Amino acid sequence: MIEDGVYATVVDGLFYRVEGDDIRIRVGGGEWVAPIIKTTRETIKIFLDAGELVRVSDL
Repeated sequence: MIEDGVYATVVDGLFYRVEGDDIRIRVGGGEWVAPIIKTTRETIKIFLDAGELVRVSDL
């Protein structure tokens, strides 16, 4: 399972904040908002394993 933290897409400037069961997204320098498409820790793990996301910081 993945750890709490901030994850980013490799190219698009999309960030995911994972804190417990709460997942928020941010595009560029905008606000953290709920994702439009249901996103879970398992979804983030799939993107990490595929090389689409990287962990960029702790919370």
